[in-house]
Amino acid sequence: MRVESPRGRRWLLWLAFGLILLFEGSVRWRLLDFPLERDEGEYTYNAQLLLQGVSPYEAAIASHKLPGMYLVCAPALAFWPDLPGGLHITLLIANAASTACLFVLMRKLAGDFAALASAMAFALLAIGEGVLGFAAHSEHFVVTPTLVALLLLLGALERPAALVRLFAAGFALGIAIVIRQPAALFALLALALLIASDRSKRKSLASIVRRSASLSVGVVLPFALVCIWMWSAGVFPTFWFWTVEYASEYGSRLTFARGLVALFDTLPRVVSTQAPIWIAALLGLALSIGERTRRTALVVGWTCVASAAVAAGFHFREHYFVQLLPVVAALFGIACAGPTWLSARAARTWRWVAIVAATSILTGCVWSQRDYLFRTPVLELCRRIYAGNLFVEVQAVAIELRERSSESDTIAVLGSEAELCAYAHRRSASKYIYTYALTESSPFAEPAQRAMISEIETARPRFFVFVNSVLSWMPNRDSPQRIFEWSKQFVEDGYELVGVVEAEGTPRWDDEARAQPPTESRPYVAVYGRR
Repeated sequence: MRVESPRGRRWLLWLAFGLILLFEGSVRWRLLDFPLERDEGEYTYNAQLLLQGVSPYEAAIASHKLPGMYLVCAPALAFWPDLPGGLHITLLIANAASTACLFVLMRKLAGDFAALASAMAFALLAIGEGVLGFAAHSEHFVVTPTLVALLLLLGALERPAALVRLFAAGFALGIAIVIRQPAALFALLALALLIASDRSKRKSLASIVRRSASLSVGVVLPFALVCIWMWSAGVFPTFWFWTVEYASEYGSRLTFARGLVALFDTLPRVVSTQAPIWIAALLGLALSIGERTRRTALVVGWTCVASAAVAAGFHFREHYFVQLLPVVAALFGIACAGPTWLSARAARTWRWVAIVAATSILTGCVWSQRDYLFRTPVLELCRRIYAGNLFVEVQAVAIELRERSSESDTIAVLGSEAELCAYAHRRSASKYIYTYALTESSPFAEPAQRAMISEIETARPRFFVFVNSVLSWMPNRDSPQRIFEWSKQFVEDGYELVGVVEAEGTPRWDDEARAQPPTESRPYVAVYGRR
């Protein structure tokens, strides 16, 4: 049931959509100074290196991600170098673009009312605490080009040739892939929808091949350009190892059974405060399956592919579910629009009931998150949401180290806290910006420890920072201990304690730090200065 706004009331539609963007933007603006977490630290540090002319995988490794996020962040940090605001303003823009794309897409698929409902639902879902929506995870930046690609694809399906449009759709999907590898699943969906549509219209085999090739070339081109870039920069073997070989090994570690445990652990947190939207989305999915309209294949396929992207590797981390949010919001809008087979009278009744229900659901979701959305200070939120992590403490340490060092100085960070170097605008003494790879039960761990030790010894960094938090290392009983034993001796031979901050504590510097060393039983960040 697609209900259009009368021409005279069209301004109300755009006013309502503008208010949705205003709500979304104001909440994100309040959260602009939310401390960076580890993934954000990786993105911003690599973006800073790019702005200095340093290629990805040349001075920072130990991540299985492709360099798309570094390319996204670099222009933003060129204009807004201060962190965390520079990164989070990029997220604000990307999220607003995604909301706009979903709004336009749903107007085509289900009408104006469904478009508004979907846009508001997506704005709430994407900012939600359950998916860590305040953080600039790569999934948010996958959503935007994916929605652009779906819009371009829908237009191409209605045209006889549209080869340029199909290439553009493929290129948008290719951008999504170089941001996050599982986005390749959305490219497969687009190709399947294109071929199915062309076959249903009895297009010739030559036409189907041309159109499919246009889409496919667009998909492959961004990754091909990245490979050429890495080859010309002389880092292709390193790039290939971390983003293909190591990524394949990382993605195959968990069994299906362990994945189910992770899913059942994570899903309640993802859905908790916004459960009514998810329940209504199930109704929208049932309506889509039952009606078998032109949008059925798109919506059902989109749901399946987004779910598969979330499930890739069976880790089911909260922010992975961001990839599912656009289709959940779309299904919510479809439920609000109602069945297409209703009579005119029944359709009017459904619409009024849906307006009341949607308003109640969305208002209730805002109310249930009111403290998170509008009240609680960001530092307090960070400590509550990331309990056991030291993101607030790392930020305080980094700001101090920036004052105590020059641009030519380096900092060694023993821990997975690249955000420290990003805040300080200083180079890391080692390429290993994550230490997870050093403590995993894998053949890479021992060589990685030796390499990191060698790099730090060669660099003789101005500061040596040790992060005493299990969440910064994730060790297990089989983890090699070489780097921990070495670090104690390395510090004794040439460094002294100059700073320490314990979890939720006040930083202590110089004589105060040496007079009151950290308590080993508590998480802390210790800073050692070169003698």
